[in-house]
Amino acid sequence: MKVRVFRCKACNHRYRLGVSQCGYCFRPTALWNRWWVLLTAVVAGGWFAAKEFGLI
Repeated sequence: MKVRVFRCKACNHRYRLGVSQCGYCFRPTALWNRWWVLLTAVVAGGWFAAKEFGLI
């Protein structure tokens, strides 16, 4: 079973994490839904936390 967490703002269709466009109306999804944006946020957050705790 696939988990579809997000909804398209145009047609209210549910889509999965990481898709670049809605599977129903083919409109682009929000930028934060892309997997590389989330990966970049996690890496940047880890880097800032490591700097804060003196690990780097």
